Amino acid sequence: MDGFFSMMETTLAPRFEGPVLNHAGALVGTLYVLEGTLSIELGDEQIEAGPGAFAQVPAGKATFANRSAQEVRVLNLIAPA
Repeated sequence: MDGFFSMMETTLAPRFEGPVLNHAGALVGTLYVLEGTLSIELGDEQIEAGPGAFAQVPAGKATFANRSAQEVRVLNLIAPA
């Protein structure tokens, strides 16, 4: 349904490889890093996002991981829910 979204706080374990990139996905994710460093792969671009960083992850175009030895905490908003 249009206008619906979900929001969750997620803790990623150290060395978490993240979800497999799904090019057919229909969900758009928005990530806000609360703690740690989140690795975001957006096409050919690699982004290391620290606390306070905000990234929109287009459907089927990006994935993320925790490549560090520390936990990473993020707020994850997904639409549509």
